[in-house]
Amino acid sequence: RVGRRACPGAMEHKDAGNALFKEQKWTEAIEAYSRGLEADDLPPDARGLLLSNRSQCRLKLEQWAEAFDDADACLRFLPEHTKSLFRRATASERLGKETDALADYVRVVKAEPSNKEAVQAAQRLRESVMKARQQQVDEALPAHLFDVLREPCSDAVVEKQVDATQKLRAYCIHKGMTGSLLSSGGLELFVEKAMAADTLPELRSVVLASLVCMASGAEAADEDDSFKAPPNPDVPLAVPPAAGESRKRLQRTLRLNELRQLCRPHAPSMRQLAALVGFVFEVEDLDAFETIHDALVYTEGGEVDVPRAGIMAMASICDRRRRMGNQAQALNPSATLLKCVESALGVTTCPEHLKCLLASVFVLLADEERPKGQEVDLPGLGLKILEPFLQSEDFALKANGLAGLTALFACGAKAASKVLQSSQAPFLAILASIQRPPPGPEGREAQSSAVECLFLAVGDQKTRQSLIECGGIDILLNSLGDGQEGSVGLMRAKLVAVLAIVAGHNKDVREEVFDRLDLVLELRHALETARVAATKAREGGRGARFVDDSRRLLRALYESCSCLTIHGEFKETLLASKKTLKAMQDLPCVQDLVEDPQLAFFFASIVYNLCRSREDKIRPKKNEFPFNELTDDDLNAIEEFYDKMPAEARPVKNGEVDAGSKELAEQLRQW
Repeated sequence: RVGRRACPGAMEHKDAGNALFKEQKWTEAIEAYSRGLEADDLPPDARGLLLSNRSQCRLKLEQWAEAFDDADACLRFLPEHTKSLFRRATASERLGKETDALADYVRVVKAEPSNKEAVQAAQRLRESVMKARQQQVDEALPAHLFDVLREPCSDAVVEKQVDATQKLRAYCIHKGMTGSLLSSGGLELFVEKAMAADTLPELRSVVLASLVCMASGAEAADEDDSFKAPPNPDVPLAVPPAAGESRKRLQRTLRLNELRQLCRPHAPSMRQLAALVGFVFEVEDLDAFETIHDALVYTEGGEVDVPRAGIMAMASICDRRRRMGNQAQALNPSATLLKCVESALGVTTCPEHLKCLLASVFVLLADEERPKGQEVDLPGLGLKILEPFLQSEDFALKANGLAGLTALFACGAKAASKVLQSSQAPFLAILASIQRPPPGPEGREAQSSAVECLFLAVGDQKTRQSLIECGGIDILLNSLGDGQEGSVGLMRAKLVAVLAIVAGHNKDVREEVFDRLDLVLELRHALETARVAATKAREGGRGARFVDDSRRLLRALYESCSCLTIHGEFKETLLASKKTLKAMQDLPCVQDLVEDPQLAFFFASIVYNLCRSREDKIRPKKNEFPFNELTDDDLNAIEEFYDKMPAEARPVKNGEVDAGSKELAEQLRQW
């Protein structure tokens, strides 16, 4: 529009060119656009568009070089003009400049992900470019490095062989040459060296490290990797073809029992072997888990942390199986697998990796789609594994036991309830870790896991009653009030969420909590802390697991609010604290409510409770709105929620719960 006002003559030529283009008169259209470009006072954006249109005409006439020049000139005026990027890419491809064309197609896809032509062109060219690169790489692979490795190992040549192996590994990492190594027999040569009894330990460790690189697919990133979305946590991870082929060959050629014996005396070799097993083998491979067990019982710490490698390898295997979902058979817990889990719980140097491992293991064991006779008593099995660690006087081990308990509880409230009813050890460990954590990271880790356990368990009525009977309310209130390190931020928000859920248990408990704590103020801070954490998880690009963890706190806070807002007394307090009411409203974003049905249900329940008075006693029947629009799964979820609620907080027909006055409900509706 600016160009039309500034230079009407040029725009007339542009319109004429467009009309000729529609008539497929490419040469005449080029002439019209060229006359428009002759104007001296033509604005940059108008000049760019004329050049772009002329480029498209030249493409139609297969004038590739001229089309490239026009599109390139347009992009100097309009750098993000996607049509010109696509036209320059098309011309580049026709001129044989496939790498340049791919770069432009990728830019178009970034700007317009739904552009099917650009997506297909990028995929087609990517394969062609990768094939051309692979051919160049194959020709560049230094053959003399293989010759050095084929020499018998001895003190005289070991340095040269280590150097040659490291160079070949660097080719994999930095130049994407795994495919070349495979076609050149490099993998078989590495395996031969690793398995040879006369191979010196320092060479064996770097040979195994090279095999890890080939099997992992950890090659140089492609140019277009920067705009790829994070992988879906619930589907199998994509494995590069060369890495997939490496894994198949290693499964056939590695003799793990022999290799374990050779690596066991040398920590770096054992560490690399554990890592390799994690990429290559599956949960049914007992020899692989015996190898992992050797790594897990290795001496912890030091420059080479072998047990950490064992945990990461086991976590990789279990997560790979978890991602397969129903495509794989249900996991049967072998004695070797359970032995590895117990040994992993004894490792204290990598709590985050341990949590990931335990979560994957318990999710696999919780699979209910099992053949008859292969059922797993998950609460019983979990308690048997975890109880020794929960009873340990070593707080680092106790923290590991609590981390396992958290993973077990995350599988469902029923599992948590059964565990807590079967033994006093979990409850005692939870309360002791909240009440008396020792100073330092072990104490903070134990306390954090203990709070998380309660956070997941108190939705169950029997668990709440047990917590109340054993003095848990005192412990929770004291933890909030003693100012100790750890009772701030997310930890404090979770403690408040637990107390808020417990406060809804009955009138006496609610009065005690409100008398001893300004729960409304604490609830506001907890809501605000949870909102900030959820925003960071969504926007920080840390992955779906962190988003799910943050939403778990949102659900717990909303669950407590949905129980408390049934009571008119609480609603009056809430109305007097508009900041808390606002924090309650602002807690989730629209995306949270769309993606998390349980959170959306709690949100709707809170709104309903706030707007209801003691005079609103009519409940819809199952054949009326909204129940007539719910599925059986939805109705079952609602019933489960009501079962978890305290008896006096459940919706009833006879009006036993005082929802507050009509005037209070009207004020909240207006708000």
